[in-house]
Amino acid sequence: MAYVDLDLDVVEREGEAPFIDDEDEFDENSARFGYPPALVARVRADATAVLGAVTRREPPFDGTTSAGWLARMRGLAGGGDTGGDGSTR
Repeated sequence: MAYVDLDLDVVEREGEAPFIDDEDEFDENSARFGYPPALVARVRADATAVLGAVTRREPPFDGTTSAGWLARMRGLAGGGDTGGDGSTR
C-alpha cells in the first residue's frame, strides 16, 4: 500500500471549534510539486466535507463510533475480547 499525505488535516481540540490545519503547507506543496488543479479542488472539497462531518458529529465522528473502536483496540492490546459496541466480553 502506498499513499501521499496531502498536508491538510481536520483538527479538533477540546473547547475549540474544529478547523482545517496546514493550509499553508498544502498551498506551498501544490505549487512546488505542481498538483493538478482538479486534485487541489478535490482535496479542498474533501477536507471541507470532513470538517462538516466533524462539526455535525456524523459517524464516525460522533463519539460513539470511535469509543467502540478504541475499546476494541484496548481489548486487543490487553488480550481481552471486546464487542463492537465497546463492551467487554
